[in-house]
Amino acid sequence: MAKIVPSLISLQGTLYDVTHVNSKSYPAHTRAVRGTYKRAICNSVLEQNSMLTSLLNKAAKPVHDALKQLAGPFKQRDLWQQLLSRMRSASSPTLSGLYRTLESLEINKAYPLGRRVPVPQVVVRSDKEGLILNMTAIGHPVFGKKVKAEQYCYELFVLWMNKDGQLCGIEHTGTEWIQLSAPVPICEFWIDHPTDGQYYILCLKLQAGQAEKEVESFAGMGMRIVGTGLWG
Repeated sequence: MAKIVPSLISLQGTLYDVTHVNSKSYPAHTRAVRGTYKRAICNSVLEQNSMLTSLLNKAAKPVHDALKQLAGPFKQRDLWQQLLSRMRSASSPTLSGLYRTLESLEINKAYPLGRRVPVPQVVVRSDKEGLILNMTAIGHPVFGKKVKAEQYCYELFVLWMNKDGQLCGIEHTGTEWIQLSAPVPICEFWIDHPTDGQYYILCLKLQAGQAEKEVESFAGMGMRIVGTGLWG
């Protein structure tokens, strides 16, 4: 009987500057001869994108770390991506311009402050030694039937950033417990200015309460960046 010879020849080695490989780990394949690879040339667009990404990461990380500390488990998982997405829309790649894009950012978009209450207006005035914050609430928050609350409070956090965009301090102030049956408050707060503080980011937190204790439910909370600015 005639012996059957395969019609396909198995090659291994280099032929016409192409290396044929028969590997036990991978299917048979070819590759260029070692040492003939050309390095890809990074064009100006790629270099600019790389520089922008580095700038955004440097600006966003201290803000993200501070918000993560302040919000705890209330912070949404993709807050980092949200910060970068906002900053990419900046018309000017300066720190002031990057921070400005964060205004109205909800720390947890599933439980937004803007859904609980008309967001209070915070007017900022600079003093020689700090900031004067005037907060005007438009109405009481509405928490819904699932949240048993008879009162609430506001907390204001001020993230101070130095000229290089590094966090140099967090100041905190807020209201006493406010009864839902009481008049809507108008508040004034004072915030100290750290020596290195160049930029500030204002974050407002709403917390539902019962018998002067926090209601442990995300539905009774809200947290949002309500302002940014340059010191002086």
